[in-house]
Amino acid sequence: MKKPAARAARGRVHKCSVCKKEGHRIEQCTRPAAKEIRRLRKENADFRGKSKRKVLRQESKWRKSPKIDGPWKEEATCLYKGKPAARIPTQTEVRRTRYAAQQIAVSLPSTDPDAVSWLLKHGWIKAPLKCEECNVKRFSDVLWDTDRPPHWRCKHCGVRVKIFDLSIFAGLRASPLELTALLGHYVSSNLTRCPSVPDMVRATGRGRTCCEHFLSCLRTLESSAGQRFSQTCPLRGAVEVDATFIGKFHLAADNMWHLDQIQKIEQGFIRRGEDLPKSYVGHIMVLGAQPRTGSAAVWVARPHVTPVGHRPVTETLAQVEACGFLDRVSGRSVICPDGNKAWQSAAEARGLPLQSVVHQVKIFTSHGPTVYKEASNVAGTQMLDRSWRILKEFLPANLVVKCKERNHTQMHPSVPQYVYMWAWRQSLNCAKPAQFLRCLEELL
Repeated sequence: MKKPAARAARGRVHKCSVCKKEGHRIEQCTRPAAKEIRRLRKENADFRGKSKRKVLRQESKWRKSPKIDGPWKEEATCLYKGKPAARIPTQTEVRRTRYAAQQIAVSLPSTDPDAVSWLLKHGWIKAPLKCEECNVKRFSDVLWDTDRPPHWRCKHCGVRVKIFDLSIFAGLRASPLELTALLGHYVSSNLTRCPSVPDMVRATGRGRTCCEHFLSCLRTLESSAGQRFSQTCPLRGAVEVDATFIGKFHLAADNMWHLDQIQKIEQGFIRRGEDLPKSYVGHIMVLGAQPRTGSAAVWVARPHVTPVGHRPVTETLAQVEACGFLDRVSGRSVICPDGNKAWQSAAEARGLPLQSVVHQVKIFTSHGPTVYKEASNVAGTQMLDRSWRILKEFLPANLVVKCKERNHTQMHPSVPQYVYMWAWRQSLNCAKPAQFLRCLEELL
């Protein structure tokens, strides 16, 4: 067995290579020759170090190419989006809402009577105009009973109308002051992230049921606005079209909500003489169209059913026709798909010019002939692909994608709500809390 290195070197005696004496090495030798050798060694080491730093070839490999940033980046952006190029807010601008959120918190009322006045002024609640029982237009002021929530009372028949009955927050178990606190936290949150119930519970101190009710009310409000925006927003210029999947859920073989797709799949298995699958998977697809100078319009398709383990197909011609995006393309516009044949067939049927790329062969952008001066001649779906990434970051991490109705699984109704909610928020172009509050009030 060999000795360890430390034990083997324990009995060694140092010997100088210049004077050949024992007890010291060349680093401690006092002879002129040893001093000269040490000086030459130091110069040689310094020369080797400086020569490494002077090798410009190695250093230039790690430098940024002049075609990545600076004027070339601005020129490439204008070439891809068309002139004038739309400016996308940076992540720093998206996160820069803390000071504006503090201003919102300061401007909110601090007492319940002031909160009622503020909510009435901004349209979050509405006072009754006519009694539904006696049709008399005579109501008292807001009454603050100790054993009842704040309400109005008809002076003729005595019918009580709760303060939230005529608003989107009907049934909310919170005081007017607590509602203003919930609104203040809601508008000051990050617009690129979906509001979560735990964050609101920690910030406001309200219960989970109250926060869930509050968020569901505003989610319904925003999703309705997002659906209207997706159906009416202008599509002009270089319009990118694509689709993506945002989730999936399992289905039984006797599912009644997707029976037509299941029967069609089973007919194929029977024709090939194969065993029928015992379960299926429903894939949630979102189709989108985005002009390079605007925001994306989305459409949530019916879940596409496939056998377990099979890859879902891309968007079909029926889905492209059902979304209606190409029917709204106006002016001197060019359609930019990612190689899907359904978009190409639908665009050619409408006489729309087409510039496509093929992602399957790793072609993401390509230059083509100039069709219109207003539209870019660079084909690609880079803008819409970025929007898909932002959408998937916006959706909750624990998003519930399925529910049961009549004991059969189907897509949860909150899934399209979250998608259309994101579509409306991204159309605001990174609004500050005060602007976001005004936009919400316009939807009431």
